[in-house]
Amino acid sequence: MPQPKKDGANAVDHDHVSKSFTLKGLNDSGYINADVSQLDLDYTDFAQDTKANGKVRAGGILRKSKRDDLTTRARKDKGEYDDPDSKLLEEAQIWVEDGEVWYIHPVLQRDHWNHMSNDDWNSIRPSIELASRILDMVEILPFFYGLIAGSVYDLKDSAHNQAHNIIFQEWEMKEVPTVLRAVGQEAESVFLYMVGLRGSVEWEFSHIALSDRRFAQTGWLSKSKKALVEINEDFLDILSGRQQVHDYSMSWEPGTDVESARLRTQVALAITIVHEFAHAIWFCINKKYKVDPYLRGHFINELGFELEHMLFSGLIMPIGTPAVEAAPYGFKIDRFPEAGIRDDEETRVFSREPPSDSGCKTGWSHPVSMKWVSSLFTVDKWEEVARLGLSALKPQRKTGFSHDYRIRKKKRPRSPSPTSPSKKVKI
Repeated sequence: MPQPKKDGANAVDHDHVSKSFTLKGLNDSGYINADVSQLDLDYTDFAQDTKANGKVRAGGILRKSKRDDLTTRARKDKGEYDDPDSKLLEEAQIWVEDGEVWYIHPVLQRDHWNHMSNDDWNSIRPSIELASRILDMVEILPFFYGLIAGSVYDLKDSAHNQAHNIIFQEWEMKEVPTVLRAVGQEAESVFLYMVGLRGSVEWEFSHIALSDRRFAQTGWLSKSKKALVEINEDFLDILSGRQQVHDYSMSWEPGTDVESARLRTQVALAITIVHEFAHAIWFCINKKYKVDPYLRGHFINELGFELEHMLFSGLIMPIGTPAVEAAPYGFKIDRFPEAGIRDDEETRVFSREPPSDSGCKTGWSHPVSMKWVSSLFTVDKWEEVARLGLSALKPQRKTGFSHDYRIRKKKRPRSPSPTSPSKKVKI
């Protein structure tokens, strides 16, 4: 699709990255447009590739092998695969329910997405499968094991607690014993806990008012006792084609390639899902405690950002201001815990001390190559992750710059979210 001769109706302005490198400079270096026509976003073939799967999607393989083993034993014990009285079959259903796709995380199965048509589901499915692949990694388990296994304590900072009239908590990651990153008993117990959340988290796309750097919100529905994750509907509209990428782009040469931008939107949605999953699991663990704990030694209580930082050593965000789902100018990775985060009563995010006292006077930003974005949908990348662990998942930083810490206050032009009949606390 040719680049329009004038700026789009919602054209995103420059930020410090695009001003420093220019859009042409970023594009010439492989950060905006790329040939993505040969990418296969359907993971079905890769899901059946057992050569790479054992370590890459450990959670999915565990669920599938458990179900297969239990159903095989049920046939031997009862002689009937579909014997409704078989306890083994009941246990098999815990791991993979009938109708579920085993390589999609149980919490992300289509049944848990509200108001989802077939076409819309197909539009976001690459994001769902990428998020599932990340959540099924053994390397991610210490994050959730620390929250689940009780490595959470009251924060011993009376001045901070009194200042906000909240008894804050802190936590630490807990290592999961593994052998060559294979699934052991502790890892299996964490995966099983996450499987058990399939009926406790709902997802939906909504028209919601969010500030810059936020694409979703997670709340607790007190009546149904479930976590509700609301994701901005712009993701769905862009991926389904109901919104045009060029609506968010300035006119520049050679212009934003639509398919490259949509691929970035798929990745941004997957990262958003993983981010909100961290909030949702905390809501489910602590049904009455709606404030994120602080990771020990860190000064910002934001579980989603902590998980992103664990995965990518920073926060991957669209270039431009305000940040939008279409990511017309590519991705950047920002430092965390700098990233311009400020106290926010609405989201219950609070800084324990000024960033200048925490070694964060200076932030940094690096553009993220389209080569890395495209690699997330290839077998080679995930075989590399299987061999090397999380270090292979992090994008390379070939160029970038530092800048003084600053507060970002620019708001995204959004209308308020419809009021829910159930009480929700937003994160």
